Amino acid sequence: MDFDLMSFLGKQIDELMEPILEQNADWYKLMYELNQFANNLRIRMAINQDNLAEVVTAALLIKATNTFQSVILLSRKGLAADCGTLTRSLLETVIPLKLIAQEQGFAWDFVRYEKRKRQKLINVILKDSDTFGEIANQVSEGIRDSLKKEIEEENIPELKIEDLAKKAGMTTFYQLAYRQLSEDAHTTIWSLNRYLNTDQEGNVTELDNGPQIFGAADFRTAAYCILIALDSANEIFKLESDSELKGFETRLLAIHL
Repeated sequence: MDFDLMSFLGKQIDELMEPILEQNADWYKLMYELNQFANNLRIRMAINQDNLAEVVTAALLIKATNTFQSVILLSRKGLAADCGTLTRSLLETVIPLKLIAQEQGFAWDFVRYEKRKRQKLINVILKDSDTFGEIANQVSEGIRDSLKKEIEEENIPELKIEDLAKKAGMTTFYQLAYRQLSEDAHTTIWSLNRYLNTDQEGNVTELDNGPQIFGAADFRTAAYCILIALDSANEIFKLESDSELKGFETRLLAIHL
């Protein structure tokens, strides 16, 4: 079989997935229409380059839309684990976007947080200079201390995804979806179970290299994430697309997978 030798890079994967795609034709139709709406919304955004919230929002929306498209494409190939990893990434993109919509000043905190990330990286390099080689010669304790002083003087807050999710009103997404999706992202023993078939006694009977179906709950998480992203951009740029977004939400709820 072509799949045995080429797996997801071969031609047979499309034949194997065809009945699944037909079974969920209504779902994919909605997702493609939602993606088209997202791109139309992006085109309509008139960005003021002097408005930091608008600039960051536009970049976050593009990243979210691209990730959403990747989830759809990989789901069509039966790469469920990778869909989950990308949906987790999508959540990490949407949460700050929603916070900017709630309080545009958060965009500045989001940008300034890069200084904290730089500080952490410099600490790592200084502790393991042999590994970093020439890169280590570009940093010093003086640079680290100067950056630390800037962070303290500017009162740059620590941004943790769990805290941001709570502030954005997305605690449920974090506790139920993000934690579960992290299993595949971090390659836990639980996540490896999908690649092993066992008998009733728990003995491994064969390896399973796919294809595997992206679960309905996880798929809905991805769809709701892009809706939240679009709703946030709609709010920030005042695009008056509330009714269209509500329509997509209603259709999403009506589809049973």
